[in-house]
Amino acid sequence: MSKLSSQFAAISPGMSVEESTNSLVSTMKAFGIEADSVLDSVMSKVNYVGNNFALSNADVMTALKNSSASMAAANATFEETVALITAGQEIAQDSSKVGRNSCPNIQQCMARISA
Repeated sequence: MSKLSSQFAAISPGMSVEESTNSLVSTMKAFGIEADSVLDSVMSKVNYVGNNFALSNADVMTALKNSSASMAAANATFEETVALITAGQEIAQDSSKVGRNSCPNIQQCMARISA
């Protein structure tokens, strides 16, 4: 895990190895992702978003750290959560607000609509 955290921090400007480790571990725990799947299941997807949208890897991981447990509890997948974070960040430009407040509220509304 330390090797993956170091690699992720190296491709994520503004993110330390410690922040990388904490964010990856909290995401893994929330969504039940095994350590041997982190590269493909988390890091590559977050890096893709960071390279193609108006947010950095650090923004995505900050929002994930703030919202992954509640999103997973609401039966959202990792990919759905990243999509909500990306959409919210494109508008709000503040990952701390997007992750903590918006994602769980949006997920709850979606659950009511589909019920």
